[in-house]
Amino acid sequence: MSLPWQILRRVEQPLEVLTDEKNGLPYIKSEYNRDGDSYRSPHSNEYYPPIDKPLLPSPALREMEQKAMPLFREYVYLYYESALHSTYFWDKEDGGFACAILIKKEVDQSKGVKRGTWDSINVVDVTIDKSKQRVNYRITTTAMLSFVIENETAGEVTLAGTYTKQREDSDQYKELNDEFHLANIGKLLEET
Repeated sequence: MSLPWQILRRVEQPLEVLTDEKNGLPYIKSEYNRDGDSYRSPHSNEYYPPIDKPLLPSPALREMEQKAMPLFREYVYLYYESALHSTYFWDKEDGGFACAILIKKEVDQSKGVKRGTWDSINVVDVTIDKSKQRVNYRITTTAMLSFVIENETAGEVTLAGTYTKQREDSDQYKELNDEFHLANIGKLLEET
């Protein structure tokens, strides 16, 4: 893969919101729930628009994804109040998995802020070393802020910025289960 393509793949785009046609719930559209021109809803596990042979998480990983959604909904409520979030899990070829915890917050209009958004993209890569009974978690968090400020002196001014941070942690396990993974992912998310 060429260097320009590798760089382009790492450029995060502002998060967009779609609506699950099956249940009317909003979800976040991103590269992490995309298959072709369709996007998977974490609520129904269906792609919109529908596609043949969609890429879906394994049943065990889908179950963990469903357990993660209410946990991260609580996290989002505590830290962001009224933000929207979506969580997506996918299998990796090496036997591990990865997940994306996406958060989109519309900033309230106040003190000269005409409109604004805070997008948080958190991607966790999980590698399992069964021979050492060790799991490695690596998170990459990108926060994208965009504000439009308006006042009499400056007129309308757009401010935008991006911040990316990585963190890695590993943990020994006796028994691998969803709760073990979710506790470690949650801790890593909160500390990053």
